[in-house]
Amino acid sequence: MNDSQFSKSLLAKNYWANTAAGAVFYGSLVVMISMMVAAIAKADTVKQKEAASQLFAESGKLQVTMIELFSSEGCSSCPPADRQLARLKANKGLFKSFVPIEFHVDYWNYLGWTDPFSNQQFSKRQRRYAKEWGNGRVYTPGFVIGGQEHALGTALVTRKGESMPGSIRVVRTGSNFEIQFEPTAKSSTRQLFLNGAILGNGLKTKVPAGENAGSTLRHEFVVLKHKALEMKRTPSGLYTAKLALDPPKNSKAESFSAAFWINQAGSQAPIQATAAPL
Repeated sequence: MNDSQFSKSLLAKNYWANTAAGAVFYGSLVVMISMMVAAIAKADTVKQKEAASQLFAESGKLQVTMIELFSSEGCSSCPPADRQLARLKANKGLFKSFVPIEFHVDYWNYLGWTDPFSNQQFSKRQRRYAKEWGNGRVYTPGFVIGGQEHALGTALVTRKGESMPGSIRVVRTGSNFEIQFEPTAKSSTRQLFLNGAILGNGLKTKVPAGENAGSTLRHEFVVLKHKALEMKRTPSGLYTAKLALDPPKNSKAESFSAAFWINQAGSQAPIQATAAPL
């Protein structure tokens, strides 16, 4: 091999060596960049999820009183009770010391007007209360406060409850809710159930028939959807549940709220409750 040939051979070896090293370097750079992009994307996803998941409602340990009204647009005695419940919208304790909800029963629909908010399940709820109380009486309007029958024509809100059953914490992500109940007595092993409801506010109905024919009825806190499921107890004594709830798409409500409450097996009486506007 002469000097010229040796030089060409050396240049060729250097070229291929440099090319191979460059390929390795380029490949490593691509991997590093890909890892950085993936890490940034993951961080953004976490941030977006954290931003989307927000504390929706929290009760505190002191008991929040549930005020239930069983009503019907087919009952001529109900509008005054509907108005009494609706006035609670202006009360400073709304959703802090009490949660009002209005269940429309279906057993007066045969009188000539089918209540658009009525549901057979709501009638069953009232009948279960009557069975628990031992009197078997169902009627409208019927108030239930803290799981107990309440006399018509008397104040709905008197003072805060004195018991401290524990706190409900509700975190919302879109139409999905994660609920955690921390009982005051961590040793409790009770079987607990979570209830969630969408409440419609500012609802109006022009009633053409039945006992309220010719009237325009207005409602607040009307239950439009209701779901219930058993909660899971963690080893640390917390109770948890997940629930998907969203307002009906065809509803004419001016606004919506979501209410959550807990009861134990064998009794509908709410142990704790919380709610907030959607």
